[in-house]
Amino acid sequence: MILTRGNVAKIAAVLAAALIMGGCAKKAGKVESIAEIQKREGIPVTVVAATAGNFDLTECSGGTVEGYQQSLLTSGISATVASVKVSVGQNVAKDFEMMRLDPQSSSPLEVAQANYNNSAKSLERVKALADQGGVSKDALDQSAAGTAVAKANLDGAIRSEHVLAPFDGMVVEVYQTPGALIASGKNLVKIATIGKARIKLTVAGDVVGKFKIGQSAFAVVGSDTVEGKIEKVALAGDETNHSFVVDAVFPNQQKKLLPGMYALVNVVVDH
Repeated sequence: MILTRGNVAKIAAVLAAALIMGGCAKKAGKVESIAEIQKREGIPVTVVAATAGNFDLTECSGGTVEGYQQSLLTSGISATVASVKVSVGQNVAKDFEMMRLDPQSSSPLEVAQANYNNSAKSLERVKALADQGGVSKDALDQSAAGTAVAKANLDGAIRSEHVLAPFDGMVVEVYQTPGALIASGKNLVKIATIGKARIKLTVAGDVVGKFKIGQSAFAVVGSDTVEGKIEKVALAGDETNHSFVVDAVFPNQQKKLLPGMYALVNVVVDH
C-alpha cells in the first residue's frame, strides 16, 4: 500500500476504533474477587519472630461507688427538724453538729441526762464507802458498770437530738429541711470520705475463688480508667443468689468516682 495522506488518516481511524473497542471489552470483562486474586497470587503475610511475653486474665464486674467510709444517719425519734447546719459538698470534722431535732414528745435526752447524773452520784458514794471498807469490790464494779451504761445511753440520746458527724468527711446528701416533721427511721444526712472510693462488687460463687486481696482493679469511668486494689473478699455469700461481695478500693483525689455512681471494674485474677 502506498501511504498517502488519505491512507494515513484511514489507518489512524481504524487503530483508534480498535483501541476504543479493546478498552470497552476490558471494562466489560469479569472483575476478579479477592478470593480469586488470592488463589492466583497467594495470601500476603508478615512473618514475625515469636518472643516470650505476659498477658493478664481479668474478671469484669460492676457496683455502686461509695466513700471509703460512708454513713447514712437516720432519726431515732419522731421530731421536728429545728435546724440544718450543713450543705452538700461541705467538709465537716468528727462530732460537728450537722442538724438539730426537737422531739415531738418528751425529750429522751432529759431522761438520759437525769439517769446519768443519779448514777454518777451513786458511784461516788459507793467509791467513798469502798475506800473505808464499807462495800465489796463487786458492789463497786456493779456501780461503775451501771454508770457506764447510763453514760452510753446519754451519748445516744444526745445524738438523737443533735445529729453529729461520726467521722471527718464530706456531706454528700441532705435529706431534710428546717421545719420538716419526721418519723423515727427517716433519712437525715449522708456523710462520706471520698479521697478514697470503695466499690462493692457482686461476684458469682463459681468465680469468687479467683479473687484475692491485693489484686489490681481498674474502674472504668467514661473514657478514663482508675487503678485500685482489691481490699476485701467475703468468706460467706448470699444464701439467696449464692453471690459474694468483693471490695475494690481506689484513690479518688480528683473525685472521678462519686458516691452513687455505677462503675464497671476489671480485676486482674491471673498473670
